[in-house]
Amino acid sequence: MHRFAIPMRVLKRCRYMAVGILAFFIAFLVDIVIVCLYSAGDPLSYLNGMMRFVLIAFGLFLFLGYEIAAKLRECRMAEALFAAPGERARYYGAAWLCLAVLAFAFAIVMFGSVVIFCAVYRIWYGAFIWHVAGLCFLYAFLTPVTAAAMGMVMGIAIKKRYLAYVLCALWILSNTSYFEQILLVPDRLMGWPAGSTALYRINDLFFLTPQALGIMPDYLYGVPMEPGKWFTVIFWLCLALALGCIYLVRFRKNTRIWSSAAALAAAAICLAGFVVNDHCVKMDWRPDTDPMYDDYYYAAYTPPQDAPGFTIQSYDIKLKIGNGLKARVTMAVSPLSEQKTQYHFTLYHRFAITGASNAAGDIPFTQTGDEVYINAADIPDGILTLEYEGYSVHYYSNRQGICLPGYFPYYPFEGDKIIHRGSDHWDTEIPQTAREFTVSVDSPLKLFANLPGDPDRPNHFSGQAQSLTLMAGMMERLDEKCDILGSPVDGGYQLVRMDVAIEAANTWAQAVSSRMDGHMEMGLFPKEHIWIVSNAFYRASLGEDVVLLDGYSFVYSFHQEVLISTLAQRYIFPGREGTLYGCLRRYLRDSDSFLADNNRISRKDAIKRLHQISQGETLGNQSDVYGAFAACLAQVLQNDQDDALLQGIYDEIASKNYDDRQAADYVLSLMEEVG
Repeated sequence: MHRFAIPMRVLKRCRYMAVGILAFFIAFLVDIVIVCLYSAGDPLSYLNGMMRFVLIAFGLFLFLGYEIAAKLRECRMAEALFAAPGERARYYGAAWLCLAVLAFAFAIVMFGSVVIFCAVYRIWYGAFIWHVAGLCFLYAFLTPVTAAAMGMVMGIAIKKRYLAYVLCALWILSNTSYFEQILLVPDRLMGWPAGSTALYRINDLFFLTPQALGIMPDYLYGVPMEPGKWFTVIFWLCLALALGCIYLVRFRKNTRIWSSAAALAAAAICLAGFVVNDHCVKMDWRPDTDPMYDDYYYAAYTPPQDAPGFTIQSYDIKLKIGNGLKARVTMAVSPLSEQKTQYHFTLYHRFAITGASNAAGDIPFTQTGDEVYINAADIPDGILTLEYEGYSVHYYSNRQGICLPGYFPYYPFEGDKIIHRGSDHWDTEIPQTAREFTVSVDSPLKLFANLPGDPDRPNHFSGQAQSLTLMAGMMERLDEKCDILGSPVDGGYQLVRMDVAIEAANTWAQAVSSRMDGHMEMGLFPKEHIWIVSNAFYRASLGEDVVLLDGYSFVYSFHQEVLISTLAQRYIFPGREGTLYGCLRRYLRDSDSFLADNNRISRKDAIKRLHQISQGETLGNQSDVYGAFAACLAQVLQNDQDDALLQGIYDEIASKNYDDRQAADYVLSLMEEVG
């Protein structure tokens, strides 16, 4: 125990160290209370707030490691212990162990606070608890311990304190978003995106804390904690141990050589793992990743516009999802039309084809951007197999999570499929014909698909559908009655009773359809599946709050105002989505809850309120649409449907000709007529 006495004595005598440690834990406890109050029962929001202290802990332990080693050096402990074999290494090891105990306490407090938070709000979800345990071990324990080890190495090797402080400050700064302004200089000022990409990649090696601490992560994915991050942290820890062995182990030459060589070998393995494992979800502004990469790429990319001349009749898809996605897809295709000589497929350009074959063997192919071409003569039997691998920076597929919606061509589509429409808006159209799917996925995660699963073989699916959606991560079936899938830790879906909201939306859809055009065959949501994927993580944003696919729906942010406004923008006024969407959301936020039957306002008050909203906006030639739609919405919401009023409003809207009149004024005159 006497070996622990010296480093503990150093901590006691250096009052600024003790005060720093005490202030850190007090601030952390205060932050726990503040974040708890503002998290509103959302455990991922609470956890994300806790992660802010990882950067502070990283800087604190880096500083403490240096100062303790520097004090031991200044006290000439190395010379005093030189005569005793291995004694010097034991004393420095004891100092590092003292800091490790503090880091362990930090991790335990963080983990315990999250567990208590979940217990209070009755959110017991095993996958999330394991996720939190991994995060606390990696970021709250292993990262500070590594920082302490590297700080001690600097304290042993660097005698000039100001130089060590500069290095520590630069390392801490490289783990913040402010450092990105330096990394982006080659791209923003010199027009050299490859230079910024290279700088980001180098900086990744020094980035030991969670990325984008101020951004709310995806509820399905959680806080990024891919294998590459583990490799990075363990690399620095092994490197610190190797350097410590070289300096501290003076006696027993073979012991020093073998111990340092083993640590260096482990560091080299981790460095190789870091280099290979780059298919992570990056939450920054590097040129080759989202949200910039696809916007820039598709701004300069014009896909060909021609009919495919064939259909894909069936898919046999085999996926292996680890660092990225590896696929082997066998397709049965119909014969080409007479004027075509090549089969044309769409496949996202970051999935590089490694081979194409038929029953006779390998065949040539051409891959240009998102376009893949195969000569018709090379597949006379209509059976084609493509092998490819890669990843998307937007729709992720790795060991931590999988988000592959059916409209995204991570598997080949026939003909031209528009993938991206600019401004982070992804095209959500899917093929209109159903085809047979047989799917098997090699992944450690439990997958959910829009196809029936095989109870005897996990992650195997088959059936007929227009598209294939695969999701995995922190996702479960939330509501058996409505067959709703989502993350149990997403508090958003609990803000409204889903079955009531869906029923209300569909009822409103049917009422509008029967009264106005009669062509709406279904409401907002099909009956089969509803997938809730939170919009808090900006990579999941499609530019739409609800995406309707074949037999299932994607919902981003589950609120009644989203249900109703999306219904309107989809069915009632196609082509005017932005204007009407804004009007609806403002109305629903300003008025009483749509689902609160006992809080309805009168029809006249509702129309007046909407009229005021429309008049209060600078809408130009769109204000007439606001006024007309305001009356229609108020009438339907009130369930007081007067045929003359509805028909008059519908005729006014459908005519698209207002004779220089404001539709809001027209609505007010109708109000006077119908009383």
